[in-house]
Amino acid sequence: MVHARCILAVAAVGSGLLCLGCSQDTSRDPVPTAGEELHEKAAEGPQSDGQNAQWWRDEAILAELQLTEDQLRAIHTLMDETTRHEADQRQRERQLSMSYLRTLAQDPVDPAVEDRIGERLIEVLSERSRLRIENLRSVREILTGEQWQKLWEVAPRALQIGRYRVVRGPRVSLTAEQPDGTTTTDP
Repeated sequence: MVHARCILAVAAVGSGLLCLGCSQDTSRDPVPTAGEELHEKAAEGPQSDGQNAQWWRDEAILAELQLTEDQLRAIHTLMDETTRHEADQRQRERQLSMSYLRTLAQDPVDPAVEDRIGERLIEVLSERSRLRIENLRSVREILTGEQWQKLWEVAPRALQIGRYRVVRGPRVSLTAEQPDGTTTTDP
């Protein structure tokens, strides 16, 4: 009798934890994985006082680039629009990721629902990459060749696409950033 009560208590606690874990409370932002954190930090630019700084708002970088007022306005307009769009994309990615994982947690998994949500998630992730590439192209169109080279020198993370950062030297080479912050050079 005591053994049955113990098993019942453990089952009740387990069920409660399971329900809590499956609840649909989306008021809290999920903690980004190491890869997401690196990607988001890379897109934001150089480090300043231990916090991520946006290169187009960093007075030292802007002084190095010697932007005209028109260039400065164009950069701020582009980056403000991009920042808003990226925030919307991150929210959509969070929602679709949760939906996709919930779909996979079902037993049995509905392949049609899994395919539909998976395809939408792939589209959102692809859109993030497309937006990053278009953003870099737009920045290059705003800057002169000398300013572009200077940006590469003073804020190389501003030019990072995905997980790879290109390093300038006698020749252009790729480096892969490791989760511990070190880099390796690809041949």
